[in-house]
Amino acid sequence: MNDLAQWGHEIGSHAHSHRALDNLSQSDVEEEVNGSHVILADVLGNAPAVFSYPHGGSSAAVQRALADAGYLYAMGTEERAVAPDDDPFFIPRFDTVTLKVFLDASII
Repeated sequence: MNDLAQWGHEIGSHAHSHRALDNLSQSDVEEEVNGSHVILADVLGNAPAVFSYPHGGSSAAVQRALADAGYLYAMGTEERAVAPDDDPFFIPRFDTVTLKVFLDASII
């Protein structure tokens, strides 16, 4: 992981134990986001800025916990391009499987 980070790859968090955060108590949400944040900061030498929601689950309380932990943005599961007015704590993306299908189709 350190090599990837040194080569310019963004290393982010996906929670400590991959539970759906929108189904947890606030204390469990904080444990999930803070736990993974601390571990990655210790391993990489700097705190991660990005988070990706396990199972796509998010809520206003989860987003506040991420901001309080020091994350700057988070990836949702909506598959589309990013727009200038997107919420930084629910950025859309293309799943790698969908992207691969699109790229393979565009080659033909």
